[in-house]
Amino acid sequence: MRAVHKVRHPRRQSINTDQSLARGARRLTRLNDGVARVVELMRAGASLHCTRCSGTTYWTLSTGSEVSKHVANLITKRADIVGVGDALLGTEFSQSFHYIEN
Repeated sequence: MRAVHKVRHPRRQSINTDQSLARGARRLTRLNDGVARVVELMRAGASLHCTRCSGTTYWTLSTGSEVSKHVANLITKRADIVGVGDALLGTEFSQSFHYIEN
């Protein structure tokens, strides 16, 4: 019996449709609007908190507003947002973030 080898075809590139481009643009607009809203609240004094429960990560502002994980990921990479250093086990990711003036 001979071994059967499947031929892997390279991923084909397709031409984006107007609808797919518009969908991507709406998603980026939502993310950018979310980041701008959270940064403005943090500039006014709110802090961003990360909570882990049952293997899920939740992001909230100290004002009680929920923040999506995608927006929080972008926020924590900004130079004007810093971690407080309150990780539970030393060198882990900080759980609280604050806005600082540059």
